[in-house]
Amino acid sequence: MSDLDGSQLIRILREDHKADAAPEPSVRIRITAPATSALAVRGRRHDIGRAIANVLENARRHAPDGSAIDVTIAESGG
Repeated sequence: MSDLDGSQLIRILREDHKADAAPEPSVRIRITAPATSALAVRGRRHDIGRAIANVLENARRHAPDGSAIDVTIAESGG
């Protein structure tokens, strides 16, 4: 297990989004994150990537055509 910082998490999200994106997507995904973040996620990169992929896949599948999915990376207390 290792820590992933905020920039690595964003990279995983963007890589997954690009890999699964259709040439003309009917659902847009917007990823936002603070410019600087002390965010750290502990886990295996592959497992975290798979979890993110599952969430995005489900969101795409169930979102109406023409809608947008907003993904925000932020720190939370705890």
